[in-house]
Amino acid sequence: MDQGKNTTALLVEFDSTKGPVLRKKQPMNYEFPQNLELEQFLMWIIRASEFSVRKIEKQTVYAKNIALRDPNFARKKRQFGIALITKTTIELDEAELILDRIIDHCKKDGDGKPYFKMLSGLLQTIGSFPTYITVVKENLLKKSKTKQKQMLLLEEEENTDVNDISQEKQFLLMSSKLRVFNKVTLIDKENKTKTIVSLVEGFSKVNDLVGRQFAWESSRYTILVDLQYDAPKGLERGADILLRIFETLPANKIFNERLLVAVEFLDRLFDEKVDIEYYLPFLQYLVSMDNFTITEFKTEIFDEQYEKMKETHGDWIYCLKNVELDGKKLSEFFKVVGVKREGLELLIDLLFVKLIAIF
Repeated sequence: MDQGKNTTALLVEFDSTKGPVLRKKQPMNYEFPQNLELEQFLMWIIRASEFSVRKIEKQTVYAKNIALRDPNFARKKRQFGIALITKTTIELDEAELILDRIIDHCKKDGDGKPYFKMLSGLLQTIGSFPTYITVVKENLLKKSKTKQKQMLLLEEEENTDVNDISQEKQFLLMSSKLRVFNKVTLIDKENKTKTIVSLVEGFSKVNDLVGRQFAWESSRYTILVDLQYDAPKGLERGADILLRIFETLPANKIFNERLLVAVEFLDRLFDEKVDIEYYLPFLQYLVSMDNFTITEFKTEIFDEQYEKMKETHGDWIYCLKNVELDGKKLSEFFKVVGVKREGLELLIDLLFVKLIAIF
């Protein structure tokens, strides 16, 4: 698939009198979703001082802004924003690299030039943006051998030295909720522990290779995945986010129940084909719950919405009725609802409807 044919590029400029102004849309026939609040959307692009991502309906938008010097506009720089809108989600690293290539070219051709020459160069660059996608693709292909090392078949697991295993503390956790994974193994290289989350039906084969196997590694952890079927879209990205979340834990902490929830939550995101990069970071709230404080929990509004939320989450959420959580650690929330996938999913919904605020 030619990514350029499925991508739209935008050039936005901030006008001090008009606010954000769309200067170019390439291709011109692209139509914004009808329900999109265009001015707010363009302002988000202008304010993207760091690489930013958001969804607009079924499309993904990647944005970053730039500031260029105009010799006739000495007091401050001219502010622009560049965005890519894709019909299919692409890897974050790839999207950021494409934007950086476009921005580098805009700076090279536009920085320090009078406004109209600057704008002309920017318009021309946005008009030829598929060129930069092609260049990035070619550069990424050259690095493919390095990337392949991150996703390797675990043929060596069958030949693991028994003496090495005996030096590790091994924890076995069962789950009846897995739909994508047969098992997920997290090896803590610092603490020399191995924690295996296994599907109940495959628990008797927990030390065997059952389905398709992949592995990823960080400075502290190795994660091994055994899949029931083919690799789902975003598997590598999901594993990378999972590793980075657990990297934040103190070296002397082993939270097996939190790992169980993490695996079940990731499994459900894959099974329901939900945006991994948007939802999985919420797992940080559960894994590092002791580091967060509940600044507000609207008990009265929760009571009002209880019947509606009960239809989605079940009767068990009654445990939160009339509970005062303001000013308490987030761990107190999970003491009430339980350290389970359903508790994390309830927290996410409460955050979405702004019934709970966390610092």
